[in-house]
Amino acid sequence: MWNRRTDSWEHQVEGSPAFEQIRWELMVASELKRTDRVLDLGAGTGFITLPISSKAHEVVAVDVSEKMLDVLRVKATEQGITNVTHMVADLTELSFPDNSFDVIVSSYALHHLRDDDKERLMSSCQRWLRPGGRIVIADMMFGRLATQRDRRIALAKTTRLVRKGPAGVWRLGKNAIRFGLRSGTELPASPEFWLMALNIAGFREPQFREIVAEAGLVRATVYR
Repeated sequence: MWNRRTDSWEHQVEGSPAFEQIRWELMVASELKRTDRVLDLGAGTGFITLPISSKAHEVVAVDVSEKMLDVLRVKATEQGITNVTHMVADLTELSFPDNSFDVIVSSYALHHLRDDDKERLMSSCQRWLRPGGRIVIADMMFGRLATQRDRRIALAKTTRLVRKGPAGVWRLGKNAIRFGLRSGTELPASPEFWLMALNIAGFREPQFREIVAEAGLVRATVYR
């Protein structure tokens, strides 16, 4: 599926003011250093990987789509970037030695995982990070209408789809059913879930902040 969506994903993120803001917020929160070894989970075509590569020692880009990583490779070659390595892998089956990275980042990828897989991945990330390492996740983050923010996001999404006419109303109904059944490919979790998952995994002082629309960012640090 993700191989087929390569072109549409490129079109969606490139030149989008919202995604530009998400990328800027993630990079600031990462506090990158020239000596850092960085892991990008769900790297796609390199929207986060490539700018990070200019501020870090090495970036390991992981994605389930070989075609997306092919696009990343071409971009890196064209830009003369040599400190990015690539790995085709399912994030639920990923494995690295302990203390492998200084920073782990992810942008708009982890909402495709089920909640138990998100929790397991956070536990793995805690082990993969060196002492003092940071994890920064920017993603769609909202819950099941339990908070004022959830309801504000739902209202904005509903209004936007209704304005598109019958096609939008059809999509709205389909999304509502998927949301109710927790099915489909988009399974966003609330900020509260992410803070809990990071705490359980052993991260210290996880923090959340809103970015734009449904996008949020969580950040935490490893202390051992």
